[in-house]
Amino acid sequence: MYIDKNKVENLIVELGLVSQDDFDLAVEEAEEKKIRSYDVLMRKGVLNEQDLQSLQSKVSGVSFVDLSKQKIDWEIISIIPEPITRKYNIVAFDRDERFLKVAVLDLDSLEKVDFLKKRVGLKIIPYLTDKASLNKVILQYQEMLKSEYGAMIQKGSLSFQTIPNDTLRKLPRESILELARSKQVNSVFELLLKHALVQNTSSIHIEPQEDNVLIRYRINGNLYSAMVLPKRSATFLALKIKTLASLRLDTDELCQDGRFRVGFDGREIDLKIHVIPSLWGERAVLNILKKGDSGFSLESAGFHGEGLDLLYKVFSRKKGIILIAGGEQSGKTTTFYTILDILKDPSLSI
Repeated sequence: MYIDKNKVENLIVELGLVSQDDFDLAVEEAEEKKIRSYDVLMRKGVLNEQDLQSLQSKVSGVSFVDLSKQKIDWEIISIIPEPITRKYNIVAFDRDERFLKVAVLDLDSLEKVDFLKKRVGLKIIPYLTDKASLNKVILQYQEMLKSEYGAMIQKGSLSFQTIPNDTLRKLPRESILELARSKQVNSVFELLLKHALVQNTSSIHIEPQEDNVLIRYRINGNLYSAMVLPKRSATFLALKIKTLASLRLDTDELCQDGRFRVGFDGREIDLKIHVIPSLWGERAVLNILKKGDSGFSLESAGFHGEGLDLLYKVFSRKKGIILIAGGEQSGKTTTFYTILDILKDPSLSI
């Protein structure tokens, strides 16, 4: 949604919210730093947030909503992943069969999260809100995530034994498998996977550091820090992942790739695994591919019009090659699986 910044700036001066001198100085600084003049005025404390929000609402015709005392349902608030809520200052607070209501500090944020419309299949209705409201909602979100997953993941990780890698490598395979399949390890891994899937994560990055383990999620192409776990959890998570993917357990010095499948919320989830040795332990990347009950569709993968017609024309040929190329997290694997799903037929050998 476009908001006329010039109108907002003119009204700031016309209504006497700041002096002409303060405004002119802000314009100079804004041009130099390539930011908006009213952001400069806000940072210097010359213009308050309530006045600016009121002006933006007046210019854009977008209503203001106070969320500071609202309790939002988990099913609604979790539509937008928490890291994206924090980064772009946008929250979902209400929905029905046709519309999703979102609140933002700045209407420009809507352009950066355009994927929402495609993801939820609903028309987005924007509202303006203030920092206090947003902070309250983020606090609600974090408390819900913590009570649902975070606290249990942390507690479960602390229950892991501390086993040096040298000792681990000397254990019989059955003993290692017993560790990887223990109740505590299973519980922590399942909670971590659910925590990631709830936020529509496309890959989970488990990265051992000197004193802890950093968990990062890739959401909509960007990596976000999700949580920090105790150092000892790195070994057990790596063991669990390697066991599920049928990788070698007797070494932590090799790059290994594999895959496995799990069920989640009535769907099949394929995970493509990469395990990489590093200075502080084995790093693991779990690329997530979701498969719905009704299979894949090229439309849901983003193909439409002429491009879609061309693909279906190619599928009818008896010979040829389809080259799928693109950057990281651009949808190559999803497109590949979608095509295989379409071509799957008892009369064909793939």
